[in-house]
Amino acid sequence: MDRKEYLSKLIVSCPMENLCSSCSIDKFRKASLVDLIKLLNNMLDEEVLLVTQQHVKCLKSRQKDIEANSILIPQTVMTL
Repeated sequence: MDRKEYLSKLIVSCPMENLCSSCSIDKFRKASLVDLIKLLNNMLDEEVLLVTQQHVKCLKSRQKDIEANSILIPQTVMTL
């Protein structure tokens, strides 16, 4: 799966049940579908990589916060 496809899937559905407002992907979720497609199409690979890396960092941080509740993020999400 290419990075833009991966990012578009994260935008639609975060692996965490509760979305985090400080997530780097939150601004994309607030865009209209037309604007979102334009944003994704105009992003450089480096930008996509940066946003997805920030998202993974957020997931790992949240994972640590909720491990006591035995809620685990699938490993495929943690590796890019």
